[in-house]
Amino acid sequence: MSRRQRTILLLSVILVLLALVAHRVITIASLAYMKCDDRVIQSTPSASGEYVASSFVRNCGATSAFVTYVSLRHASQPFQPAKDSSVVSIANRCPVTLAWSGNELRINVPKSCYVESEERSWGPVKIAVVRAE
Repeated sequence: MSRRQRTILLLSVILVLLALVAHRVITIASLAYMKCDDRVIQSTPSASGEYVASSFVRNCGATSAFVTYVSLRHASQPFQPAKDSSVVSIANRCPVTLAWSGNELRINVPKSCYVESEERSWGPVKIAVVRAE
C-alpha cells in the first residue's frame, strides 16, 4: 500500500468516526429537547383534602401513541407528571373517571380501554380500577 493510499484510508476512517460522533451528539441533543404534552383531563381531591388524583393524556409526538395516566400526589404539591406517582397507565386516550370514598380512589375505566399497568395502593391510599360499560 502506497503512502498516498494509507493517507486516504486514514482520512476516510477519521471522517467516518467524526460522522458517527456528530450523529450521536445530535441524537442526544434532540432527545434533551423532546418534550411530551401532558393534558390534564380531571383532578379530584380526596375527601380529607390530603391527596389529589389526576387523569391526564400524554402525547409525545406523531411517532408515539397516546397514553392515559392516573397519578397521585400530595395536595400541597403542584401537578408535575414527571414527579407525580403514576398508579395506572392505559393505552391510547381513554375517558376514565375518578371518585374518592374515604381513603380509596376509584378509577372507572371503560371496558374498551386496555389497562397497561395498575397499582393496588399508594401509601395509605387504596386504589380500585373498575371496568365500566
